[in-house]
Amino acid sequence: MLETVTLIVSNNTIDNLIQLSCICLMGIFYLIKRSGRFSNNNVYIFIGLLIILSIVASTLRLDGEGVIQAVKYLINLAFLFFVIEFYRKDSLVPSYIVGIIDSIGVIIAVQCIILFLLVFFNLPIGMKQVYNSRVEIYYRSADFFLGYANSIHHSASGNILRAASYFPEPAKLAHFMYIPMFFMFGKFKKTKRYKYFWGGSAALLCFILTFSRAGYVALAAAIFIYLFLRSKTEKPFTSKQDILKIILAICVFMVSAVLLLYALDYYSLKNPNSRISSIFDRGNNVNTKDTVSLIRTTSNYGRVIEALNKNPLGYGLGWTLTKRQEFILPSAPGMWLYSSGYLGIVPVILFFCFVGIKYCIPCIKSKNPIKIAAALSFISMYVHDVSYGTWMSINNMFALSLLIMLKNRDLEGI
Repeated sequence: MLETVTLIVSNNTIDNLIQLSCICLMGIFYLIKRSGRFSNNNVYIFIGLLIILSIVASTLRLDGEGVIQAVKYLINLAFLFFVIEFYRKDSLVPSYIVGIIDSIGVIIAVQCIILFLLVFFNLPIGMKQVYNSRVEIYYRSADFFLGYANSIHHSASGNILRAASYFPEPAKLAHFMYIPMFFMFGKFKKTKRYKYFWGGSAALLCFILTFSRAGYVALAAAIFIYLFLRSKTEKPFTSKQDILKIILAICVFMVSAVLLLYALDYYSLKNPNSRISSIFDRGNNVNTKDTVSLIRTTSNYGRVIEALNKNPLGYGLGWTLTKRQEFILPSAPGMWLYSSGYLGIVPVILFFCFVGIKYCIPCIKSKNPIKIAAALSFISMYVHDVSYGTWMSINNMFALSLLIMLKNRDLEGI
């Protein structure tokens, strides 16, 4: 998961070596431990098909960089495979799998809270500029142990720091915090141990301090879907009524979220010196369409559709993830639509329908807080990526593996 922590692993070569080393080690442990054939999980097929379609598009255009980018995602898919298959025969999911991420999350949360307070009260901490060659961005650094920030907004009443820790930007930190946040609250609800409550509270506060629009929307979506599905019935997901509930929940949420963003934008315009304005400004004029959009305007969906009408098979990942990118596509739907073409829509729909029906809904409707935490983590991450992400990061694969493993099992010792 160091792949996303670009301020620690700031060199692409080191990052690639870490990825390959992890995959090799997991492969060795899997071969030592495994018994019998691996599970026939359609998730592998849907994700693999989407990546293969992008490889085909890159190959047809003789785009080697696009193929390389796709192979990196195949490595992430291999991570998903090894984690699921390695623990497939175990009656319980080892607690350390989640415990390590929880511990990292708490450490990062405390770090970000301290740095936020130091900046907020204008204490002399000696912020300096640090250049990261991997992402080619300058960051504001206080101290290595206090982390970094790439967004400090100044308002009439003080400074607002968007927590980023060692991640490339606040939205990436928010994306990481879903697992420790939900799982620690889930552990608290199940065990009543207050160390989990305080850990979850710290993770939640850190998440809030990212001031990530994508994060807020994703968290609200997950909670809304959870409350909606739990409010009516405890029976298994079998009826068309349940499907209509999900569709209605998503529609109501999207309208509510847009209205909320417009309200915040209106308040910022009327009160330009307020802290809300400083947070949502993001260094630009607050009177922009991007401020009140759930999906960033840089997604360029109009241009993507126009380009795909000329080449329906797509253009490959070389035109979305490399320095020569033709379009800036921070959202997963736009990136995969442009990379894999119209055919890429099929595996995406099949993937979400399959995972939603087979794993998410049963976990949400269960009375087990750990299973519910797994479902909410998955939903939050993948909704987050609709605004900013790829659906293919190691964080996504880890959340998906937890969801699959915990559907019919529980955490050991919890």
